[in-house]
Amino acid sequence: MRPSFSTAIVPALVALASVQACAHGTEDPGSFAPTSSDDSGVDSGAPSAVDAAGGDARFACGGVGQPCCGGNLCHGALVCTPTGVCVAMPGGDDGGAADGPASGDDGPSLPEAGGGCSGQGMLSCGGSCVDGASDPKNCGACGHDCLTTACNAGVCDSIAISSQFVPPGRLTIDATGAYFTNGDGTVRSVPLAGGTTATLAQGLSQPMGIAVDAQYAYAASQDGRIVRAPIAGTPTLDVLATAQPTPYALAVDATNVYWTNRASGAGNGSLMACAKGGCASAPTTLVSGLHVQEPKGLVVAGASLYWTSLNFGGELNQVPTTGGPMTTVGSGLGYPYEIAISGTTAVMVLYGQGGAIATLPTSGGTATNLVGGQSFPTEGTTDGTSAYWTLTVPAAQTGATLMKCTLSGGSATTQVLATGSQPAGSVAVDATWVYWLSNDGTVRKTAK
Repeated sequence: MRPSFSTAIVPALVALASVQACAHGTEDPGSFAPTSSDDSGVDSGAPSAVDAAGGDARFACGGVGQPCCGGNLCHGALVCTPTGVCVAMPGGDDGGAADGPASGDDGPSLPEAGGGCSGQGMLSCGGSCVDGASDPKNCGACGHDCLTTACNAGVCDSIAISSQFVPPGRLTIDATGAYFTNGDGTVRSVPLAGGTTATLAQGLSQPMGIAVDAQYAYAASQDGRIVRAPIAGTPTLDVLATAQPTPYALAVDATNVYWTNRASGAGNGSLMACAKGGCASAPTTLVSGLHVQEPKGLVVAGASLYWTSLNFGGELNQVPTTGGPMTTVGSGLGYPYEIAISGTTAVMVLYGQGGAIATLPTSGGTATNLVGGQSFPTEGTTDGTSAYWTLTVPAAQTGATLMKCTLSGGSATTQVLATGSQPAGSVAVDATWVYWLSNDGTVRKTAK
């Protein structure tokens, strides 16, 4: 489903208004307040005389040499200086006769650094005013480089690297390729740069969880099989385990493959392990019972496994990869879905109409929301600096599909990275791109 927009200004407002503190507070920038009007009492908008200071006599602010409106707004192409005065940009126009001197003098120059910028989409970056709505080097935020794509309405264009995704499914990447499960029972791969999509495995039943190592792609098939297929060479399918009750999330390390069983009924879920070479019908049960009820996310980090569960008001749990006592890292989380680990911090996607992206120490403690008020987020990841997540109801947030938020406290900001088609699966990230699955049947990437 691709939301429609009546004008291009809507996504521009989304992208640029979304670059704000992760606490998602808002600040009223003020407005242009006319000080005089026509006989009807309503500002006519027609040009009027220019006062001696070079500003519009109808307005108390916003003209050349006048105070900036609302703290940082000016008329036309004028910009607000750090001292709160409206001036023309060097070499630019003066905002029109109603806003500047009759002589057409461009007025004082904008300071080299720290100057404010006014006008829809304008940003002050490195002492220069740039159009954040269209500048591919500063798209929607200073320094956000679209790389090989264009910037439209403050959002970098995304690239479809494959059109052979069949929802639902999940996604993972390695240094060279993207790998994804499909609703048609296949596991496919495509180079990160785009190119030929290859079918690695077929004949599965609604495969979901997927992971890769240097040789194989591993997947969880809903008919109870845990399988692997080589990521290069002749397609073959090895069945590692069978008779699993609805396997879902999956992860691998150097020696084992791990997965969650969603099962049915309270207390029937489990967290399992199997050697990469296979274990037939005898995998190892690491955890069973209520704490694996409705598991959503699973990740292996060092010698530990972490998973989210909807049990007991929403939990994050941990167990050693070799088995042992289970630890409840966090509880009362609501609806924790996907999870990623960065050092000693867990980054979680909390589902719901007012969903959130939250962090939690892996040693246990209280969860901290980086950002709230999200529209049903389910999938996300982190690169250690920022969190990235998808919104499953883009229309509820004016078409926003893919979001980003810095992890740093205080200066954390959110940004819309993509709009349009509804996302349908996992999010992955490398040094330069964010990858995700889209309900329009494509695997996509956008500059992070």
